[in-house]
Amino acid sequence: SLLETGYGTFNRQPWKLWQNCRLNTNNAIEFKLQTINGKQVNTICNQQRNQRAWLISPYFALEQANEIYIKVRYENTLFCPSNRFCAPGLNLYATVLFDRIESNFCEKAILQAFKALVESQHQDRPIIVTPQPYSYSDTSVSPSPQSPISFLISKEWRSSNMYLTVEDRGTCSRIESIKVWYNVCAPLVYLEAYFPRTVAPVTVNGSITVTGTCSGTSINIPSGTKPTADCQPDGTWTKYVNNCPCRAGQERGEVNCKDCGYGYYKDSPSSYKCRRCRSDMTTIGEGARMCVCQKNKILHPSGECIPIPDCKLFYLEVKNVSAVLQFDSFQEEIKPNTTFNLECFNCSRKDTNYRRYS
Repeated sequence: SLLETGYGTFNRQPWKLWQNCRLNTNNAIEFKLQTINGKQVNTICNQQRNQRAWLISPYFALEQANEIYIKVRYENTLFCPSNRFCAPGLNLYATVLFDRIESNFCEKAILQAFKALVESQHQDRPIIVTPQPYSYSDTSVSPSPQSPISFLISKEWRSSNMYLTVEDRGTCSRIESIKVWYNVCAPLVYLEAYFPRTVAPVTVNGSITVTGTCSGTSINIPSGTKPTADCQPDGTWTKYVNNCPCRAGQERGEVNCKDCGYGYYKDSPSSYKCRRCRSDMTTIGEGARMCVCQKNKILHPSGECIPIPDCKLFYLEVKNVSAVLQFDSFQEEIKPNTTFNLECFNCSRKDTNYRRYS
């Protein structure tokens, strides 16, 4: 919320922070602060010729808002009679300024409001509206449903501040509260993705797509895909897509990354599913990054899995965690004296698998 004043608002800023300005020195034609039924309200009754009065808000920041919403809760205490000086409702002016008005407040604030009004008419950007009262004391009249009033804030003004001016030109009204706010999509952690606080877009433009960051069991890859979600004008998140990559050997589960199942593999980080090994290959276990030939077979240079050939071992080198074996030749259709290094994986297992190492 940017501004809340009056009974029933969360912060309940006092009405005394608002400035009461009038056209002349006639004290009868001005907004007056009264307590009615335990509520502090601003009242006015003005149905005379050439009389105006203004109630001007404290100076408040726009906080990079794209669109602000204003709700004025007020009651017409006397329905407009057949009087040409009577007005059907209050007027609202939104005056955006970079600098606070320090002196001759009423004169300058009202001039600025009218100046902004003239400029907005040339830009097709209205900044004056007439909000409907929520009720009439004359019960024979039914008011229209009250809806928030929206003002679009152009990009160059979003870091500035605003005065809100309520103008009376001939009503009998009782103002209970005024609230000004804008919508944001709050920071969101959804599954394993984080989306930052995002100022909601303007209603006429629809939603905006926001890119999040990955966390938890996911990993962030500079050139990889990212999670996305849409921030709606009403401040809600929709259309979540979890594109957070999982490590090699893992795929996206319902929430977290999980190891590829037995017989499945993934050789690089991505948001894709694990792939099934071809029919003549399998994996050492879960979480595999590659496939190996089935038991008692070896990968041929052609890419096929062939039975482990019978050949004479003439060299053996034992290393810390492996042994390198060298054979003199194979009875296959390959060049004589082709040499292979074979690396044994988990040699204590009955289904020991082999792969071509170099």
